[in-house]
Amino acid sequence: MVVLYHAGTGNVLSPGAHAGVLLLNIDMPRRWVSSSSFGWVGVELFFVISGIVIARSALGSMPSEFAKRRVLRLAPAAWICATVTVGILAATRQFPATQLAGEWLRSISFWPIGAQIDGVYWTLGIEASFYLVIGSILCFRRDRAAIEWGGIAMGLVSSLFWIAVLAGVGTRGMDGIRGLQLLLLPHGCLFALGIMLWSIAECGMTRRRFGLTILFLFAALIEIGAALNAAARCQPITAPDRRCSYSWPGFSGCSPSTGCKRHWPNI
Repeated sequence: MVVLYHAGTGNVLSPGAHAGVLLLNIDMPRRWVSSSSFGWVGVELFFVISGIVIARSALGSMPSEFAKRRVLRLAPAAWICATVTVGILAATRQFPATQLAGEWLRSISFWPIGAQIDGVYWTLGIEASFYLVIGSILCFRRDRAAIEWGGIAMGLVSSLFWIAVLAGVGTRGMDGIRGLQLLLLPHGCLFALGIMLWSIAECGMTRRRFGLTILFLFAALIEIGAALNAAARCQPITAPDRRCSYSWPGFSGCSPSTGCKRHWPNI
């Protein structure tokens, strides 16, 4: 879903910094937009699935074992893809070597701030933040209840964030959206939703789990609504410095380094 989105809608409406240069004078088929426009929802689904899988994987694990498994799962593919990408971009001779080197180093080191070799790497920093939360829990307790309550705390904070955004309370004029992402404020409800689904599957439904699942689902729908609002305001980019502008209560603008994406990376 996500690959189709980036290959179709993403490249037509809002290519990243590198694609914006390479596709500058190419007329991308508009029919790709309608066939792939909702593929970005795959990112939200991935975060929910990650909550389920990581909770199950973390149960009973030592922190060192958990960290080792996560590195082995993410690092090799990220290193290979980043290296292939930088090689292709270097072959085009359209970008300074120092710029590509810096972006490549940030990508292979999972440095979450600054331009990446490809804009899609924005999710890795958020995923790593989630791993850090779970790993921190495992340093104290490794049982099911600890993981569930950790997910509940994360989900409640994220839900309060989105309720505040929806109400326009205390959110206007905030900068540093990437920092909010790394604190899991926008996406914590998605990971928490996955953890609650895992708890229900493993231990059964209770009134508390049902109520929290509904709350986290509500927050997730607000997040998706913000994404849709952002995507609706994007226009086709015809120059590498063209930006779309959009807003959700309290948020507006795009990142000057990565171009306008479909939602949170550049809000």
